[in-house]
Amino acid sequence: MRGALVSAALGVALDDIGEVGRLARAAFAAGGPEALAAINAALQYNWQFLVEEFGAASDDAHLREQLEGFITEGLAPPAVDEHGEPPDMYGDTYGHEDLEKAEDDDA
Repeated sequence: MRGALVSAALGVALDDIGEVGRLARAAFAAGGPEALAAINAALQYNWQFLVEEFGAASDDAHLREQLEGFITEGLAPPAVDEHGEPPDMYGDTYGHEDLEKAEDDDA
């Protein structure tokens, strides 16, 4: 639950990178689900400076190795469709895949 609150707070603060850094660092320092939410947000929003900080400060060798891998390989830019939204944002909400499948079954 607290991890979800951290994710929501970081999403709301997107326009203020100083506030994002403050919130993410506090969440990381708290440990547990809050730290994981801060790491996930840093990876999701491509905040490499936070990924570097979290990797350097992590006590977990496996996590540190993974974060260093992201830094070494680089973080991919977010994928968006022609509307600027994630390509799988709506999934099967409108039933297009079901219609196509039904048409294939009928043929």
